[in-house]
Amino acid sequence: FSLGPYQAGVVRILHQAALAGRPWCKGVDILAEIECSTLRMSDLFKSKRGWRKLIDSNARGMYRLAVIA
Repeated sequence: FSLGPYQAGVVRILHQAALAGRPWCKGVDILAEIECSTLRMSDLFKSKRGWRKLIDSNARGMYRLAVIA
């Protein structure tokens, strides 16, 4: 994936959360931390096809890095 700075910030935060043992994070908190003006993760990643292969959602505003078995 080729990511912009905000998108890379999301992946960085999710990676750190996964390493800390708390992989699920609130999308609004992530977007606030990276100081992004968009309110939805899907809006931030809409230009990236297949982004859901990289990031999982629970359909309730929580996100984590996708786990590949």
